[in-house]
Amino acid sequence: PVAALNRAVAVAMAHGPEEGLALVDRIEGLERYHLLHATRADFLRRLDRCAEAAESYRLALELVGNETERAFLERRLAEGAANASQAVSLLERTADRLWLSQALYALSYCCYFAGDFDSALEAAARLDALGEATGSRRAR
Repeated sequence: PVAALNRAVAVAMAHGPEEGLALVDRIEGLERYHLLHATRADFLRRLDRCAEAAESYRLALELVGNETERAFLERRLAEGAANASQAVSLLERTADRLWLSQALYALSYCCYFAGDFDSALEAAARLDALGEATGSRRAR
């Protein structure tokens, strides 16, 4: 399975993160290996799938034993929340409420998995307010 993970990384380098992710998602037997989750998180991050990346970073953090690797994963997780926050700021200036709601959802999710619960709740409240303003409701 580790060789399959290494192959997925090589494929992603040659053909892009989407192809690498497809291979990673087929690997069995490495569920308790932090590098599987860290690799998946990196591919998702590169595909701008912040919420899913945050979940994979969190899984990697639960399994990692090396403090240097832990610090790196924590930085990546925090970067994901910062990037989602920037996207929200940019989208608030547009009239595209669908993209804004998706960015707020991603921000809420990223902050939650980064352990920043106050920011996650703030993003969720902003998402609720946006839903009320447009007449739609988010599933709770």
